[in-house]
Amino acid sequence: MDWRGMLVENWPYKLAALVLAMLLWFNVAAERRQEHPVPTRLEVQVRDPNWVITDVPDRVRTTFQGRGGDILSLPMNPPVIRRTIDSVTGPIMTLDLSPGMVSYDRDLKIDPVAVHPSQVDVHLERRTSRKVPVAPRLVLSAAAGFAVVRPIRLQPDSVTVHGPRSALASIDSLVTERVVMDDLGQSVTQELRLEPPSGIPGLRIEPATILATVEVDSLVEASLTVPLRATGPGASGSSLARDSVAVVIRGPREVVRGLDRSQIRAFVVVDSVAAGGVSVPVQVTLPKGVQATGTPSPAAVTVTPRKAGG
Repeated sequence: MDWRGMLVENWPYKLAALVLAMLLWFNVAAERRQEHPVPTRLEVQVRDPNWVITDVPDRVRTTFQGRGGDILSLPMNPPVIRRTIDSVTGPIMTLDLSPGMVSYDRDLKIDPVAVHPSQVDVHLERRTSRKVPVAPRLVLSAAAGFAVVRPIRLQPDSVTVHGPRSALASIDSLVTERVVMDDLGQSVTQELRLEPPSGIPGLRIEPATILATVEVDSLVEASLTVPLRATGPGASGSSLARDSVAVVIRGPREVVRGLDRSQIRAFVVVDSVAAGGVSVPVQVTLPKGVQATGTPSPAAVTVTPRKAGG
């Protein structure tokens, strides 16, 4: 007997018969009444404003009984159990779960017959508040001939966070969404959304947005004559080729205009002085926090040993 020939003979008809048999089997299985556990979402709401939920079990299953095809369609629209806690009696509360609490597509020919587990523990923590500063996440660049004036003005510069006491203890500040502003030629004010830390349940921020004002000013230069002095271990035995240098200040117009010139320092650090003299670079310092740069001219001066009796 040629089994190979029998298998391949009229194979299109045999394949069609196999497909029809499988479809018939699936149809019978779908119509057959059966039981099957289905993952169920548990949503718990706390109405007591002094408490916040920190942990809710997510492994809840409802056993449904009915047509197999309808049960298999449930994951498309998962069932849910919603519970409300009106008054909190402690940090751990036990909630009963029953089939009558399950919400699902009632058009399906199925019924919930059991919920596992039938009780769950919900963990809660007292809600507290804390005021924290705000840090803007701005990527700024000015147009040619302009400068961004810092710091950025925030309104408000701090916000109140509400949430679990233990979680708020680790929050020192909040950051805003990241915003890029390119080619700025004038000042601009923009609303920024605050980004809450992830993984903290029940966290609330007031207000949820702030206003950031980015000031832009013309970029200017000003040349000043600044006295030059020597510092360092070899300063007392050295002599400078000049007693002052020109310093070019570059920065936003209002910053340069308001700069306290008496606080600009020009100096050289002298470690030791060779007999023939040495060229030492000139360093410039501006008042702390001033958004400007100072460039000395000349960039270096010659330092020679001080003459005896000089």
